[in-house]
Amino acid sequence: MKGRRKYRQLPLFTSVKLDRSTVRLKSMPFPHIEIRSNEGCIMLPVKELLRAKRLIDGLSPTERRAVMELLELARTMNYL
Repeated sequence: MKGRRKYRQLPLFTSVKLDRSTVRLKSMPFPHIEIRSNEGCIMLPVKELLRAKRLIDGLSPTERRAVMELLELARTMNYL
């Protein structure tokens, strides 16, 4: 078990299912929020989102709301 990293346990509700996409809070390979839809996948680093909220300007309003909820969850559980 030498050299094995310990990652913080994620809470149960770390995924938001929307009409056309799914927004998830993930820990591997770094803490990020993943937006997956038919068009593709986007990985937004949590640290960058906390610094620059303009990264989510191009998202739809429902995706933006889901990202902000998961970002607040990451902040409250000190997941940075």
